Amino acid sequence: MKKTAATMLGALTAAVIVGSLMVDAGPARASFPGHNGRIVFAQCSPGYCQLFTVRPDGSGPRQLTATTSGYDYWPAYSARGGRIVYDHEDTGGEADIYSISAKGGAPRQITNTPTVAEFGPSLSPDGKRIAYYAYDGNDYEIYTIPAKGGVPTRITDNSVSDYHPVFSPNGKKIAYDSYDGTNSQIYTVSASGGTPHLLTSGKYVYYPSWSPDGRRIAYSASDANLRSQIYTIAASGGVPTQITYNTSGSYDPAYSPNGRRIAYRGYDSSNNAQIYTISAAGGVPTQITAGTSYNGDPDWQPNFSPAVTKPSPKPGRSVRDRTPTIAAAVRDGQQYLGKKNISLKLDGRKVTTFSYDRSTGRLSFTPKNNLSFGTHRVRIGAGDEFGLTTSRSWSFEVVRSQRARGRA
Repeated sequence: MKKTAATMLGALTAAVIVGSLMVDAGPARASFPGHNGRIVFAQCSPGYCQLFTVRPDGSGPRQLTATTSGYDYWPAYSARGGRIVYDHEDTGGEADIYSISAKGGAPRQITNTPTVAEFGPSLSPDGKRIAYYAYDGNDYEIYTIPAKGGVPTRITDNSVSDYHPVFSPNGKKIAYDSYDGTNSQIYTVSASGGTPHLLTSGKYVYYPSWSPDGRRIAYSASDANLRSQIYTIAASGGVPTQITYNTSGSYDPAYSPNGRRIAYRGYDSSNNAQIYTISAAGGVPTQITAGTSYNGDPDWQPNFSPAVTKPSPKPGRSVRDRTPTIAAAVRDGQQYLGKKNISLKLDGRKVTTFSYDRSTGRLSFTPKNNLSFGTHRVRIGAGDEFGLTTSRSWSFEVVRSQRARGRA
């Protein structure tokens, strides 16, 4: 028994028409703390789904995967925002877990199980394990597996179907939804297994998403009119807070890394599935995608400042070469940098003739003219597309041969 992307898309269309709820239309989300980065989502057309990213204001869309036969969906970021795990399902309905750099590139297959389809991957905060759900011959259960692949560990074992697992930000718990054939609720369980804890008591409760501080969980649930809306609740349970009030329904919540907003899937005036964001306290939503394709499964990237490492000549070193190559590794863990994102100053003067290889992150500059003997100061700065910046300064000394104390 498999629930495929093709059947989910068909059922999703029907769900929009009748205003009902979907069990398997979206993933669970772990929102790890950080600055707000890009939002990844699945964009689907008949016969295929591809992953895209976009800035939270809807600008700068980028295509991440390019399959035209099969389905890439349910993406989830790592805690540092540098990798994404997702499901790839072929046209025959075989689904496996893959990972890809958040910058793009060649995907890497994690599972390869022709007789078992794995769905809804979620990375642990240390990046060492992936939680997912799979059919065991009777119903769906929660499993974890090493992030590089290996032998799975079963987390739940019961007579109902468990879906959409997501690690807590501290990695100690997994939240998931459980469907007994008539209704579903959110549970939490130890990341190593054990006795589940019932968290909710609503109607058709799905798609848990932890807040980055681990204190609250967002989810989708039916309102009084049997429309799916976004709610939040304390991670220990209690009275939920309704966040959305959309007549066409709201699904697939994902907290922003700063905890202030929630991304979700909603529907525009033409019943096209779009990605929206809204204040975590509720309010007016902002639509960030457009078009007639199905846009869903959002997750929000934790973003961090670039880093400048491996400076050369090494700080404090003396060199004999009067035209030493000044170099450093300038990298951003979440996106590629370009030369336009980087600045270099030598002795307070701006240098524009340096080279930068974005694939390796190496900056290098060799002066055309001899440097004077004495101390020279280098400053490298870098900034990402969201304005997060970093800089590193150091000095080295050019000396005559007999005084040289080392090389870069």
